[in-house]
Amino acid sequence: MYKFFQKHKFIIFIVFIYFLNIVNAFLSTTGIFNNLLSPYKRDFFMVFNAFIGDVAFISIFVGLGFIIFKKEKSIIKYMIVITFILSFFCYAMSNYIPIYGMMFSFWNLKAFSGGGGGEAFDFVIDSFALIVSSGKLIFFFPAILILILYFTMYKRNLNIKDNSNFAFVKRIYIGIIVIMFGLIFSNVSYLNYKNVNKDNWFNDNSTPLHGTESIGLYNFYIYEGLEFVSNELNLKKNTNDNRDKILSDLKKYEDDCQLNMIDGNMYCNTVENNGLAEGKNLILMQVESLNNFAIGLKVKVNNEYLEVTPNLNRLLESSVYFNNFYTAVGIGNTSDAEFSALTGLYPSGPKYTIYEYGNVEYPTLARSFEDSGYYSFSIHANGGEFYNRKYIHENIYGFSDYYGEEELEEMGLINRDDFVHLWMGDTEFLEATVDIIKSQNELGKNVFSFPITISTHLPYSEDENLYKDIVPLFPDDYKDLHGYSLGYLKHLYYTDYAIGNMFSKMEDLGMLENTIVALYGDHGSTINFAETMKYNTEIFENDINGVFGKDFAVEGNNIIAERRFEQNVPFIIYDKTKTIEPRVISYSRGQTDIYRTLANLFGLEQQYYFGQDAFIDVDHFVYSPRTSDIFIGDMAISSSSYEFFSVSSVVKYDSLDRKRIIEEYQKYLDFNNKLLEYELFPKVSK
Repeated sequence: MYKFFQKHKFIIFIVFIYFLNIVNAFLSTTGIFNNLLSPYKRDFFMVFNAFIGDVAFISIFVGLGFIIFKKEKSIIKYMIVITFILSFFCYAMSNYIPIYGMMFSFWNLKAFSGGGGGEAFDFVIDSFALIVSSGKLIFFFPAILILILYFTMYKRNLNIKDNSNFAFVKRIYIGIIVIMFGLIFSNVSYLNYKNVNKDNWFNDNSTPLHGTESIGLYNFYIYEGLEFVSNELNLKKNTNDNRDKILSDLKKYEDDCQLNMIDGNMYCNTVENNGLAEGKNLILMQVESLNNFAIGLKVKVNNEYLEVTPNLNRLLESSVYFNNFYTAVGIGNTSDAEFSALTGLYPSGPKYTIYEYGNVEYPTLARSFEDSGYYSFSIHANGGEFYNRKYIHENIYGFSDYYGEEELEEMGLINRDDFVHLWMGDTEFLEATVDIIKSQNELGKNVFSFPITISTHLPYSEDENLYKDIVPLFPDDYKDLHGYSLGYLKHLYYTDYAIGNMFSKMEDLGMLENTIVALYGDHGSTINFAETMKYNTEIFENDINGVFGKDFAVEGNNIIAERRFEQNVPFIIYDKTKTIEPRVISYSRGQTDIYRTLANLFGLEQQYYFGQDAFIDVDHFVYSPRTSDIFIGDMAISSSSYEFFSVSSVVKYDSLDRKRIIEEYQKYLDFNNKLLEYELFPKVSK
C-alpha cells in the first residue's frame, strides 16, 4: 500500500486538492457554518451542476500549473498556494455573511464608487476587528490539511533535489487539455443553469446565494464578475421584455383600495385617520441601527435593572407604536432604508439601489409634501457625497434641500471637538434639525424634515464625547457584557439621550403641539444581539418586548427566529396632542408602509399607493431583500428553504398557506425589481 501511494502520490495529491476545495465551497453555501444564510432547497441538478462548475474552475488552475511549472513538486506547491487562496476566499465569505446576511456580490463594490468611496473604505478599516471576529477559521482546514499531506507524502524528498520532471511537450499537452476541460465545463455549468431557469422566476430574480448553490461557489463569481464588468462598460443590453405587463401592474397602484392576497379582501386607506395631522410639521427620523428589542430594554447594573432607552420608552404614552415592524434593507443598508421609507418600494437586495436605479424622479413622501406647499429637507452628519446623498435626495427624492457636513459647517454648526467618532454627534445634529425647522416656521412654512442619525453606527467603539452631557449607563469596571454588545448599548443610551434632548428643546420652543415626530430604525445592530441575550438572559429584562431566549424562541438553535429578531425595528408616531390615538399595533408592517401611512395622516395626494396604510386591521406580508425572509403575523418564513418560525405555539399559516404566501412574495418581488430596472418613472430633469 505504501509503495502504491508513493508511486501515485502526485495523482492522489491532486485528487485531494479537488476534493477539499469543492467540499469547502459547498459548506460555504450552506447554513452549517454560515448559520445566518437561508440556503435554497437543493435538488440533484443544483448539487451536480455546482460540482461540475467548481471542478471546472479548479481544473483551469491545475492546467495552468502544468504549463507554468515543469517539476512535480513545483506544481504541488503552486496548488497549495491556490488552495490557501480559495480557503481564504471561503473564510472571507464567512466574515461577510454575518455582517450582511447574504452572499457577496461584485455589485457590492459600488459602495466604493463616487466621492464617498474613501469614507466607505475608512468604515471597513474601522470595523475590521468586528468583521474579522465573525469569520470561521474552519474554512482554512483544507489548506492546512493539504500542507500536512505535502510534508507527509513528500517528506523523504525534502532535502533531495527534485528530479520528477514532466517532459515539455507532455506537460503543455496535459495543461491545455485540462484547461480546455475547465473552460468548457465551466461554461456548460453556467449554460445549464440559465437553460433550466429560463422560463421560471429565477431567470430574472436569481440571487448570489442561489447562483453559488447552482453553478458552484468559485464558478459563479467568474460569471458574475464578467456581468458586472460588462455592465460597468455599458456592454450589456438591457431587455424590457415585460415592460407592458409591469406598466399594467403599476396602474393598479393608482388606487388606494387593493386586494390583500392573503385573505382575498380589498383594503383601502383608513378614512378615520385621513388628515388627522394636516397642517402640522413632520419630523421623520431614521435612527441608525435601532432594533425593536431596545424599546423597553433594561440591563442589570450593580444589582439594579436600568433602562437603555428611557426617553423612547416615555414617548410611547403619546404614540402609536408598531412593534411588529421590519427593515427592508438589502446591501445598501441605511440608503436602502431611506429609499423604502420615502418611496414605498423595496430596494433590489444584492445591488445598491441608489447607484443602479438612481436615474428617475420617484414619487416620494417629500414630493407629496412639496406639492402641498411644505418646505422639505433631509439632513445627515456625513458629507453629501457619501451614498451620493445630496444629489439623490434633492433630485431623485425631491427634497428642497439636503444638509450634510459641508452645509452644517457653512452654517457654523460644526464643532469638531464635539464629534462622536467621525461625525457630528446626534445631540448637536438633532438640535440643528430643530433650528432649521424653527427658522422655516418663522417664515410661514410648514416643514417636512428627514433627519438621519449616525452616532449608533458600527463599530461601537469608545468615545469620550458619548458622555459629554450624560452620566454613563455602565461603570468602567462593568463585566457582565463586553465588546460590541456592550458598545452597542452604550451608543443606544447616548442616542436615546439625544432624542430626549431634541424633544426638550422643541417643548421649550413651543413646537411640539404643531409637530408630529415619527421615527424608525434603519436596520438592526449587525452584531447578532440575539446570541448575547440567549447566553445572558439573567441580566436583561423587557416588560414591553420580552427578552430573546427567555420570553420567546427558547428551544433549539432557531436561526430564522434570530433573523426575525435582528430585522425587527420599531416604528413610532408621536403626537403630543394625542389627536392620533396612542396605541400598540402588532400587525406585521415594514418600512415600505411609511410613505403611505404618513401621507394619509397628513391628507397628502399620492400618485401610487405602494405598501399598506399601517393602520388597517389586518396582517400583510413584508419581506427582507437581504435574507429573502417573509414576515407575516408572528411568523417568519424563509422563501428559499421553506423553513419557518412562529412565536405562538399555534401556527397560523399551514404549509399550503405558506406556499401561497411565498408565491405572492415572488410575484411582488418580480414586479418591484422590474419597476426599478425598467426606469418607468420620469427621468431626472436636473
